[in-house]
Amino acid sequence: MSESSWRKLVFPFTSNEATQVGWGIVHLAEARHKELGSPANFAIFHSTEFSEDGRESFAVFYFSPVAAASFADILARYSAIPCDAPVPHEMFGIAFGDLHGSESWDLLK
Repeated sequence: MSESSWRKLVFPFTSNEATQVGWGIVHLAEARHKELGSPANFAIFHSTEFSEDGRESFAVFYFSPVAAASFADILARYSAIPCDAPVPHEMFGIAFGDLHGSESWDLLK
């Protein structure tokens, strides 16, 4: 996995995977972040996205390049998709990262 690549996991919004895997990784993020010495630019974003016809919704977890590299072992199990940095919208937020400053948000510029 390239250090400069964003990755995303996409789950049907109502699936158990969205809760168990996606949010499970987010819960592991704090421990893994500390284990790695609290690296800068480590962030996970969450988004709700919809199919083109609007009938299906998806829980999408975006991993910054540093977070993606840190979770490479787990992301490989779920076929994480390489992607560009996400574009924030009204159903978008930080799942793990710098919640009080701008460091995580700056990753999206």
